[in-house]
Amino acid sequence: MKKKIGVIFILGIILSVSTIGYAKNKDNAENTIVIGTAGCYPPMEWVDVKSNKLIGFDIDLMNAVCLEAGLQPEYKIIAFDGLIPALQSTEIDVIACGLTITEKRKEVITFSDPYFQSGDSLMYWDDQTITGPEDLSGKSAGVQANSSTHYALEEISQQLKNEGKAPINFKMFKSMSDAIAELQIKGVQAVAIDYPMAAYYMTNNPNSTFKLNLPFASCNFGMGFRKDDTELVDKINQGLSTIKENGVYDKLITKYFPK
Repeated sequence: MKKKIGVIFILGIILSVSTIGYAKNKDNAENTIVIGTAGCYPPMEWVDVKSNKLIGFDIDLMNAVCLEAGLQPEYKIIAFDGLIPALQSTEIDVIACGLTITEKRKEVITFSDPYFQSGDSLMYWDDQTITGPEDLSGKSAGVQANSSTHYALEEISQQLKNEGKAPINFKMFKSMSDAIAELQIKGVQAVAIDYPMAAYYMTNNPNSTFKLNLPFASCNFGMGFRKDDTELVDKINQGLSTIKENGVYDKLITKYFPK
């Protein structure tokens, strides 16, 4: 990517998707499910500039899973921090948005089986030396508010404070696209970001002046469901298991995460 960040990461994009489907619309077939996603997290999911269509690993994965499960997917773009409230209010039926499986989230929603192993990384300007999150003591870091990466870095910041060191100065953003845009203008000294998104950015911006650390914490992604939606969870898990057995999953991994 040294294309401007806006070419790949669509900032402030609003996509009107009038697909309330099974969650709200009783006129639709019962096998239609509404899948909520933030739509700004390549390579997991984003809106293609040319076609204005939602694409990405999560989208292809859910399409393949739903095909095996006998379900009809429809998608709705919602800000990341609004996805769980939308699920709880039945505006959507499933969250598919690189959602990290955490104990805190398990208190309010149910997860599918893990479908992708990720990690939390740091991206920063190449004129700095940041070997790990502890080097952010007293420095500013951009994070997507209420993300697992945000929480992981907050724990490290608290550890620094307990050790008598300066904590990390956080700057919150609604999306990682916004955080990276702020890094580009040096509004923050680093961003904490899921490794797949950062690696995608670096691959597509070979002339970028950013550096990227290897993950400092690992995590698993899962689809999110309402607590009482056990039948749908079972269908999705079965579809996920099938595409892992028949080779479709491996093809998607190769497509979006070439070595």
